[in-house]
Amino acid sequence: MNFSVLFRRLYFWLVILSFVLISSESSNFLWASTDSKSLKVLNFNFNSESSISENHDKLCDLRYAAFVDWVREYDPDIILLQEGWDYRSDPSVALTIAREIGYDVAYRIDLGFPAYLYDSNAVLAKKSLLMTAEHDLKLPHSSVQIGNGKTWDIGFGAISYAIGVKLSLPDGETLYAYSTHFLASSVDERADQFRAIDEDIRQRAESDQLSIDKVHVLIGGDFNSIPTEASLVAAVQAGYRDSFAVVHPRDRSCSFCSVPSKPFFNPITVGAGQIPAQTVFSPDQRLDYILVRSPTLTAVSSQLVFTAPRDGVWLSDHYGVFTTFNQNSFLMPPLPTNIHDTKERDLVPAQIVKLKSDDFRCRDIKDDCFHRILDASVGSRGITFLNHANFEIHIDLEGPGFIFTSSSTTLAPENLASFVFSSPGDYRFSVVNASLPAWPFGAKLLGILHVENK
Repeated sequence: MNFSVLFRRLYFWLVILSFVLISSESSNFLWASTDSKSLKVLNFNFNSESSISENHDKLCDLRYAAFVDWVREYDPDIILLQEGWDYRSDPSVALTIAREIGYDVAYRIDLGFPAYLYDSNAVLAKKSLLMTAEHDLKLPHSSVQIGNGKTWDIGFGAISYAIGVKLSLPDGETLYAYSTHFLASSVDERADQFRAIDEDIRQRAESDQLSIDKVHVLIGGDFNSIPTEASLVAAVQAGYRDSFAVVHPRDRSCSFCSVPSKPFFNPITVGAGQIPAQTVFSPDQRLDYILVRSPTLTAVSSQLVFTAPRDGVWLSDHYGVFTTFNQNSFLMPPLPTNIHDTKERDLVPAQIVKLKSDDFRCRDIKDDCFHRILDASVGSRGITFLNHANFEIHIDLEGPGFIFTSSSTTLAPENLASFVFSSPGDYRFSVVNASLPAWPFGAKLLGILHVENK
């Protein structure tokens, strides 16, 4: 047999074997290997909301540890972060992460107040990508602020920044990478913010004597815009592609999933006791993106990640976007095509408790009202209380495990709040009419939750 024919046959069967081996794995596992012709990029809004309870520092520690563990397992080349809270002695958690995993980092505080809570955008990249030209860009329609943006900052309204860097791909070609968070209040203003980033990239390419059509560009961020809004339309008009939509063109998944009755509900979107409060109902939306503009980089796999607890901890109120890009059509083994990283066992929906004014009326005013959820499985998506009473209510829970984001909260009428649990067991709850004394109006509800999350 001709040697070249034999070689082609062997190569063909090796490709088939690779496909079979990968397909035999659970569809919920992400692609964790690396290749010099691939580029793995994570975009993630870290959730800068603070818990008003003693749970806050512990929850930050748990989220930090779970995130670093994920990074070590899936080995992204570039991480684009938004709402990076201050952590330990660092003004941005991005600094702590970069130091621990050995990445280069560029960051900028865009919101916050000293000794309270900071919010930052950041780009982290492997040192092999040779990060240079770090800069920050204040976007149009931002409010006044004072501070250096690195160690302290005070803002007087909504402020939007993009943090940009220049990276070098393995073949020496230039990649501009930006992380941003659009906080403008209108659709048109957010489109202006995108155009400002695109214009900055064009100016930098010109300054570097590079053709804008030949450089590679990644923009990751929380755009606070659905795919059909003006900022995304402006991106398409400027030649950018939504990496998730390239891989899943007909999918309408949400990255901010706040409807408790839906299977991919994220309980942190209405987590109890957060500042600022997130207790008002909002629809499911895809707000988080990795946009690419490149002559050779093509999105070949893209997933929403952190769509279930990791090590018992929900990482954020947003799901991350994790995209693998292929450069120059290099032949790669088949990659996972699943949309989410959730295992089947974590699709147990949230338990929902709707409380009405009548629930607080007792036949015997000498006894507390008693509200019990019988034979109910409270899984990894926890329990959500909806206040349909015409008065404010206060909720307290206690039990054998860690309750987050807080173990208590107060809800105005038509507001809602979620609680999730680190450990199984029986948890006690009480709900009181916060507008009236408990007696003699029968204003307290007591009950037991049977938590069975694994």
